Amino acid sequence: MQNIKISIAAMIGRLKNWLFQKGKGCRRCCLRCKYYDQCRAEILSEVEQLRKNEAFINGIELAIDWKLYIPPADYQRYLELKESEATT
Repeated sequence: MQNIKISIAAMIGRLKNWLFQKGKGCRRCCLRCKYYDQCRAEILSEVEQLRKNEAFINGIELAIDWKLYIPPADYQRYLELKESEATT
């Protein structure tokens, strides 16, 4: 009985991923896809990287507001991230 609950939960998770995934553009159904684990890991790593970039940008902008010293390498990365954000 426990295995059935786990497999149903896994199927629901795959279905949610297929219906609501963002950024992949894959037209295959996740329910039977052999690349599901790899695809899901890529999506999660992309989301995590976006969160880190967003936190970095917020930190630099806060330092600018408070007129704190920002190392040149960090400021250059900030400019690159803001430029890439503006183009997307």
